[in-house]
Amino acid sequence: MAKEYGVTVNRIRKEATKVRKAMNGNVTLEAIVAYIKQTGHGIVYFNIPWGDEELRRYDLVDTAKTKKGFVYHQIAQIVFIDDTLPHTDKIRVLLHELGHIVLGHIDEGVFALKDHGIQELEAHTFARMMLDGGHMTTDNHWFAITAMICVVMLAGLKLSIVKGGATNG
Repeated sequence: MAKEYGVTVNRIRKEATKVRKAMNGNVTLEAIVAYIKQTGHGIVYFNIPWGDEELRRYDLVDTAKTKKGFVYHQIAQIVFIDDTLPHTDKIRVLLHELGHIVLGHIDEGVFALKDHGIQELEAHTFARMMLDGGHMTTDNHWFAITAMICVVMLAGLKLSIVKGGATNG
């Protein structure tokens, strides 16, 4: 597990460093939006009339009710983000969604993540590294290790109900 985690963190760090370099170290909302557009994705802000129309167009209204942002990959390649978020939250959410894009988590569709828990953690780690200058503080590093171990353990744990009790199986 430690080796797998180290490989994952190194890969995330490499991608974060590459993106930060392309942004000339300026991790601003404008630079993030520009980089996302360079990947071939559009940006749609929802909770405003035009963005809400796009949600209806792609049948994503229910999805947007439970998310601050998400990547859509079916008819088009779009990053949707809640326009009512404060500026700093928009940066964090867009970095998270950019993490999904640059780490190759998206196939086709809005929910095409192959291993959702681990990939959410990887996207979060990417966003943290972008905000922390391409590295992780000790606290963030240990949090990420602990969280990834928990996700992997839970993903491997299959519970089934057997006569009123739970069993590992």
